[in-house]
Amino acid sequence: MRQGISIKAELEEISNIYPQLDKTWFVTLTCSNCGEVTPNMVSIDPCTQIEIVKATVNFAMKCKLCRRENSVSIETADKQIKDRTIESEQWVQMATFDLRGFEIKDVEFGENWSIVIPSGKTYSDVDLSTGEWSEYDEGSSTSISILNMEYKVDKLK
Repeated sequence: MRQGISIKAELEEISNIYPQLDKTWFVTLTCSNCGEVTPNMVSIDPCTQIEIVKATVNFAMKCKLCRRENSVSIETADKQIKDRTIESEQWVQMATFDLRGFEIKDVEFGENWSIVIPSGKTYSDVDLSTGEWSEYDEGSSTSISILNMEYKVDKLK
């Protein structure tokens, strides 16, 4: 199954938000076979390569309840993600995951985000753990912010 994580937020003087290529995603997973939920957030690191039968994945774990081997791969982000312009309070897809035996239940925003402002300046390694971020851009003498960040997880075709 493929799932996508999308976000929306109130944006002030921000033209784009995107996860950096090395972003580690922190998620809670549900076993598709038995419904067992991981008791804690697990980390899915795009730099981690795990060899399993017939595949290389970014995360693999055996379900504690049904003992089924499940896995997750982060699909390569679309190159267009860095060049898009997003609107305040509109849903925008940030990442796509290929899940074998799992479903994403919960997501933590965490670190390693890039923020682009209308002048083209990019802020890297931004921490969105709280779902909010603000800064003052001296070059344009404007306040920039992300407020009330939300996410949703969608099943994809």
